[in-house]
Amino acid sequence: MPVPRILVSRYFQLVTNRQFTEAERVLERIKQKLEKNEWNKGYFHALKGIMVSKRSNNDQYSLLSNLDINDRKGIREFREEFLGHVNNGLHAEFDRGYFSAWADYMRTILRLQPVLKKTMQSKLGDNNFMAEVKKVGVEDNK
Repeated sequence: MPVPRILVSRYFQLVTNRQFTEAERVLERIKQKLEKNEWNKGYFHALKGIMVSKRSNNDQYSLLSNLDINDRKGIREFREEFLGHVNNGLHAEFDRGYFSAWADYMRTILRLQPVLKKTMQSKLGDNNFMAEVKKVGVEDNK
């Protein structure tokens, strides 16, 4: 059985929204549905790593800590880089699965950008949202 896309999408949404308890439950369901092969092991390893990276969001060396979710061009570039590794026949199956998960996560972030922006805006209110955007240096890249 291939990677269950619906569960993976749900997992990415939960991790992005920092709902780690529910994300762990979904991750366990994904693990149960995966076939035992090297590609799936790499994919699952990346899924766990994405959550660890998102949880420890103050690591200066972490991709997710330094990723501006409003920078569509930058996210697309990361996705293309990951897809390049997926399609590189020189990489082992584990590595190709690993990079595939990261490429899928970048695709999910691109799809979630409008929702994430609205969620942040509703939590902070319009004035506080603009202050937060200025504080972190986020620009709206359309």
